[in-house]
Formats: sequence, structure tokens, C-alpha cells
Amino acid sequence: MHFVKDDMDKSLWQKLRLGSEDALYELHEKYYLLLVSYGKKEKVDIDAIKSGINQLFFSLWKSRDNLSEVNNTTAYLITSFRRILMRQNLSVNAEAIDNVTETDISFQLPYDEEWIARQEQEHKRLNVQNAINRLPKRQKQIIILRYFEEHSIEEIAEKTGVSVRTVYNTLHRAINSLRHELGKTPKTINTAYHKKKFSLGSFFSMFF
Repeated sequence: MHFVKDDMDKSLWQKLRLGSEDALYELHEKYYLLLVSYGKKEKVDIDAIKSGINQLFFSLWKSRDNLSEVNNTTAYLITSFRRILMRQNLSVNAEAIDNVTETDISFQLPYDEEWIARQEQEHKRLNVQNAINRLPKRQKQIIILRYFEEHSIEEIAEKTGVSVRTVYNTLHRAINSLRHELGKTPKTINTAYHKKKFSLGSFFSMFF
């Protein structure tokens, strides 16, 4: 199974390797909830989860000069965090960990990879939603009416008091603004495309 690559996160990783504190803080902000979710999935106490996250990012900063390039930031952070949680567990229940073999760990990995892939997808959805919130008011309104509330172009024009052509143009600008912010290449979208009936999943797929 191949993890989805995130060029934006790879850029942050490179900046961290070069000693950027801002990159460290941004990675912490982007991955904090993902790591908390992983810890909860493993039934780890919330205080231990927070401690593990702090240890992870302290370790990254301390060893920044020796960090190697990674193909997937999410996979690397989850794997490193998992190891920290296991080390924490050693001091709590050494006997249980002593009985864990390499075979046991390898057997669990496909499930973890599947979980990580789902979390990556959710992480990307959250990025899109955050980007929508940063759009100009009119663009945000029309995006929500079209793709989240599933109104037709004509209904949106009536609700907002603008022309159908203005709705098309606003959607086009909004989508390309989102694609640009999320690291995707802007593209030409004709009016027939906007007339299609989209599910919310289809909307998010434009940015993945």
C-alpha cells in the first residue's frame, strides 16, 4: 500500500531539517489532532498521548540536523509516535510488551496503514474546509450553497441576488483559489462542469 504524498508537508519537513522553528510549530499544529486520534484508537490515556506528542516534537527538534528525507510525513510521524507510546507502555506494563514479538507488530501494520490512509483523507478534508473559511465572504457563501447545500446555479443566483453568470464566475474563482492554496494547479472549468450534480465527496476530490 502506498501512502498519499503531501508536497506541502514535505516542504515543511525540509524547512525543519534546516532549523526552522516555524516549520516545527506548523507541523505540530497540523498533526496534533491526528496524533491524538491515533492515541485514542490505541486506548492510551489522554495525558500519556499529550506527553508522547511533546516527546515526538521535542525529539524532532533536538535531532533536526540528523533528520533524513521522508517520502510521507504522516506515515513517519505516526510510526515515530507509535514507538514512543510503546516505550511509554514499557514502564507501565513491561511484561505485556515483553510478550510482543516482531511477528505480532508486523501483523498489526496493515490495519495501522489502513487507519493512517483514512486519517490522511480526513486530514485533507479538514485542510479544504479550513481553506474555504479563508475565502472572501461571497466566494465562501456560493461554495457552501452549491456543494454543501446542493442548490442549483439558478437557485443560488436568486438567493444571492446576482446573475447566473456571476455565480459561475465566482465558483470558478473560488475553486481555483482553493486549488492554489492547497498546492494544486488551477484549471479552466466550463459552465457545464458547474451544472453537474455533485456529492460532497466529489467536491473534496477536486483537491486531492
